[in-house]
Amino acid sequence: MTITLTQYFMMEEPSDLRHEYLDGEIFAMAGGTPNHNRISGYENPTDYFGGFTAT
Repeated sequence: MTITLTQYFMMEEPSDLRHEYLDGEIFAMAGGTPNHNRISGYENPTDYFGGFTAT
């Protein structure tokens, strides 16, 4: 069964789980760790890493 991108967005927004949309199919994404969730909530990840940049 395939779904439209609009249907996907309507389903995804209220969902507690995150999914990936690919060619009309949806796939559950693995959950992140608490640290990942905390870091990904930063608008600018360098705020978390104190300005550290990888070289």
